[in-house]
Amino acid sequence: MGSYDHLNNSEDKVLAQYLMESYIPLWQQNLALTQLTRQEAEWSLEIDQLMENLEIYSEKRLEMGQSFLRSYKNGDDQFFGEMDFIQSEIDSLLKVLEN
Repeated sequence: MGSYDHLNNSEDKVLAQYLMESYIPLWQQNLALTQLTRQEAEWSLEIDQLMENLEIYSEKRLEMGQSFLRSYKNGDDQFFGEMDFIQSEIDSLLKVLEN
């Protein structure tokens, strides 16, 4: 198993509630805002690339939250590999965004 072995403890109920009530809606808003911003103006190539990366980053954060919820609701570790992969993509995007 990956770094998500904690999925089966009782505190995950609190995390699942947080994901549903705060985390996922926040990243949905971030994604919508990024998409709207990209559509509303002509940006330089550099800024447009940054906005595209932010859009992808928001999508990956949503995927991570949704993957955790699937694992939590199913009561299994089926999505651990998916979550590890998504986290590696997030880490790579963060490196790009930091430069």
